[in-house]
Amino acid sequence: MRSFLCVTFVVAILLLSPPSGEAQTRPPGFEIYQPTKIEWAAVELQALHGKPSMTAESPIMITFHAQNDGVTVLCFIQHTADVQAAVLKIERESLVQAFDIYRRSRGWSWLRLQIDERPLNRSWPR
Repeated sequence: MRSFLCVTFVVAILLLSPPSGEAQTRPPGFEIYQPTKIEWAAVELQALHGKPSMTAESPIMITFHAQNDGVTVLCFIQHTADVQAAVLKIERESLVQAFDIYRRSRGWSWLRLQIDERPLNRSWPR
């Protein structure tokens, strides 16, 4: 009985294992990746408050990027030259307020926001 169980076990292993010539590979998308807190913050802020594209109705584009210092998220604001300063000020203030709420909700008092604002060199849309 014992030898029968050993033979059955060996046969099961041989049947369930891949052919020796084939390597078991998984697509790269299945590889484990654990983002850092700063990367996660940039992703969440982008999802919640980012504006990755610009339209005639909304001539402001906002993207969030993790910085290499481990504490700063860059908020990059691009806009057309004809956007009024008051509109940009309101946008900036609402982003800072949203960031502060996000930081408090996560309990990440170490997290910092850097805003980089630049007008585009061309009008939108063409």
